[in-house]
Amino acid sequence: LQGLLVIFLLHWVVAHIIEFQYTKLIDESVGSSDATSHDESLAHGLGSFHMLFYASALVFQLLVASRILRKIGTAGSFLLHSLVTFFSSLSLLLGFGYFTVILAKNNFELSGIVHKNAYEASYYALPHGTQRNVREFFEAFVYPAGTIVGTVLVLFVQFFFLPEHAFLAMQIILVAFTVGMIVFAFHLQHFYTRLSKENL
Repeated sequence: LQGLLVIFLLHWVVAHIIEFQYTKLIDESVGSSDATSHDESLAHGLGSFHMLFYASALVFQLLVASRILRKIGTAGSFLLHSLVTFFSSLSLLLGFGYFTVILAKNNFELSGIVHKNAYEASYYALPHGTQRNVREFFEAFVYPAGTIVGTVLVLFVQFFFLPEHAFLAMQIILVAFTVGMIVFAFHLQHFYTRLSKENL
């Protein structure tokens, strides 16, 4: 259970950081001297890409996601999402740009569907009668905690690093967290299988 908690916490922290990087890139790519025009352009840019992300996510969910979950299982799905996020974060570290940020965001959204399906399936491995309490704890405390940690990290980098160093610091933090996701997802496979057998 502790492994699941850490994986979900890291996932939400990473999600917040990637969302910040993505929004920052779109904001910087919108050039306008007028504040109103800038806001409208930013809203249009974010809205257009979100439509693209959601459309690709819908197709992925309908055609691919459930097959992946059946093929590699719940713990394997957590590991897959962690690996995809790691390589996307590494690509940002090695070459931050418009294309790499959009690709990283899209990769996170698509592999996040597999993660979400695995998240829902993971409750079946828990002892009967505890699933509701665990879900409420995760969604009421762990998710907000991940958001808070992600926000604090972003603010820390913005306040304590020079602008030319802030990007590198943010990417190193992102890669470090995705490595943590991989480590915990890898170790979770054995314990999750044992937990599932104990609660059959």
